[in-house]
Amino acid sequence: YAALQTERERAAEELRRQQEAARLKAEADAKAKAEAEAQAQAEAEARAQAEAKARAEAEAKAQAEAKAQAEAGAKAEADAKAKADTAAKAEAEAKAKAEAAAKAKADAEAKAKAALQAAEEAAQAEEQQRQRAEEALRIASEEKAKLDAERKAAAEQAQKMEREARPATNDNQSPAEPAPKPQIDPSSIDNLLKSLEGG
Repeated sequence: YAALQTERERAAEELRRQQEAARLKAEADAKAKAEAEAQAQAEAEARAQAEAKARAEAEAKAQAEAKAQAEAGAKAEADAKAKADTAAKAEAEAKAKAEAAAKAKADAEAKAKAALQAAEEAAQAEEQQRQRAEEALRIASEEKAKLDAERKAAAEQAQKMEREARPATNDNQSPAEPAPKPQIDPSSIDNLLKSLEGG
């Protein structure tokens, strides 16, 4: 009986040892599994954080590139606008200069035309004055010739009458009537001719 009891106790102790070993192994396996799961979760979180960081950096880089492109586009647009404004200003200045030159040319042509017309009118007036002076000189010459002829005729008439009256002269007979004088003073005609010739 004692041997049987001892065998039972030994068997029971072996069972308890096996159960304890199984429990310890189960706990170790569970702990290892938990540690493995924790490590896997940590690695997954680390990968997620790394991916999030990479995405954030990529987004920041894309935003920076987009901003740089926008700034470059704005600068290019501003430069193009400045060039267009400069070209428009230069074109306006050139147009204004051309208009001013055209106006100055037109004014100069108008002045030259007016001066030419004035010169032509002055020449025409001078020609008319010369023609009037020549006409007056011709009329005065004709009047002078007419007066000279009248004086000559009057003198001849006076001489003729004097010759005719000379044989029959006596103390009681009245002298012959003098020849009529011309109505126009010859000296005024001479003065007119001199003034016209001098002018």
